[in-house]
Amino acid sequence: MGARLTLDKRTRRGYNIVNDSSGGGIAMKSYWGFIKGDNYDLGCTGGSVTVIDKEGKEVAVFKGLSHANEAAFVPNRNAFIVKSADGYVCAYSLDEMKLIKKFRFSNRSGQDYGFCFSPDGTVFYIIDNYNGLNTRIVTFETENFTQTGDILTEEKDKFLTRLECFRGHIMALGYMRNFGVASCGFVGFIEDGKLTSVKKVSITDFYYADRFKTLEALGFTEKAVKWLPLPEDRDITEFSLMDLL
Repeated sequence: MGARLTLDKRTRRGYNIVNDSSGGGIAMKSYWGFIKGDNYDLGCTGGSVTVIDKEGKEVAVFKGLSHANEAAFVPNRNAFIVKSADGYVCAYSLDEMKLIKKFRFSNRSGQDYGFCFSPDGTVFYIIDNYNGLNTRIVTFETENFTQTGDILTEEKDKFLTRLECFRGHIMALGYMRNFGVASCGFVGFIEDGKLTSVKKVSITDFYYADRFKTLEALGFTEKAVKWLPLPEDRDITEFSLMDLL
């Protein structure tokens, strides 16, 4: 293992605190997910997503969602997406403050796994636990969010959990199974639709990395950290899957 995978206690506070117009800190709604952007922040309650400007004002609230706690800004486009664990994604325009498209990536619920964008933002990758036992990655182009394919459908011994775009590389985290039981973790690269340079990691390191990246995707909100607590003796604020290599 490269770096110690740790979380600073300071990271556990303040992610659902923004400033009002007078500059004072005010506690907003108790969000499950809270993602900060250059011009706006996004707060997810599970059933809605709120767009908040840098003065702390609610610009738009999009409702009608379910189990939708993870959001992300689309690179090189003034838009964002929200992922539902019920197997669909909603894409929204920040220019027009409206829904662009709601699309499915899975026909199953319980989709508590990761996603990421390509470095240039033109491809959206998302993990689909498509039959309850196996995972694949479904890809979409991001102009119209049309599905372009699925990959890693033959990796039956590997279960994917999180994805990351880091320094131009798409990386995957998951675990390997022995008779249906997680035996060890792994990390690798997604290249040309294949999983390459796979390295095994201890199951302890996998569980910690998976939890850290899940909390990172949620913005380390207080609700999320209470739901997925991390060991108290780990105290850094940043971690990449690259650190497992």
